[in-house]
Amino acid sequence: MSFWQAILLGVVQGLTEFLPVSSSGHLALTQAILGVTPGLAFDVLLHVATLAAVIAAYRADVVELLLAALSLVWPRAWRRSDVERRENLRLIEALIIGSVPAAAAGLLFEKQVAGLFASPAVVGLFLWTTALVLLAAERSARSRPASRTSETPTFSQSLYVGLAQAVALFPGVSRSGMTVTAGLLSGLSRQGAARFSFLLSIPVILGAGLVQIPDLAHSLGAETGAWLSYLLGALSAALSGYAAIWLFVRLIVRGRFTPFILYLAAAGMLALLFLR
Repeated sequence: MSFWQAILLGVVQGLTEFLPVSSSGHLALTQAILGVTPGLAFDVLLHVATLAAVIAAYRADVVELLLAALSLVWPRAWRRSDVERRENLRLIEALIIGSVPAAAAGLLFEKQVAGLFASPAVVGLFLWTTALVLLAAERSARSRPASRTSETPTFSQSLYVGLAQAVALFPGVSRSGMTVTAGLLSGLSRQGAARFSFLLSIPVILGAGLVQIPDLAHSLGAETGAWLSYLLGALSAALSGYAAIWLFVRLIVRGRFTPFILYLAAAGMLALLFLR
């Protein structure tokens, strides 16, 4: 894998991880077009790089959540009102509940799903699935009055969004698209759905990265000069990921998913026609 291929894959990962167009599907298709197979370790490294983008974009929320959690054992860590502390602890509970389905699905079905990444036709079908899901999200966002929405998920909302995130294990199914849609359909506000979706990606990406550390170390040791390609790919993924978050949050607030729906439909068609 050359340097420019690593950078291109990083940009694809960063943009598509947070835009509702499926990073796994686009990585699989891009690798097929380029004729490269960098391996699971490189893919995971790119995901970890996008983790840095989420933390940077939601750094204030991340700091508050960490301080609220720390206050459980060290009360002086939290210096704001008890109402804000309870709200942050409630959000931590929601993130834990929402993370369980994806973690369980990854442990149980990772090997079975991994084989699907080699089939562009399957990726194309799942891209169409994501397009239909976004269409439902767009209609829901426009029809529901703001007074009937909430900012922090309840137990049932957290579980619902978590189950939607687990479905994104399939190549071509967008994690951000599924979780934002589930949040909107369950009654979260647009800002609340976006915030919960992006914060929910942190434990999932972090967990996947920790599991793959041995494979990543082996890949770096076995391939001479691989560390520079990996570094360039990770840097491009982090920068493009931050830009994608900025863009998607603004589009969610406006309820505009039509460009992504059209893009996914076209990308799915191309995958079926030309990459079989």
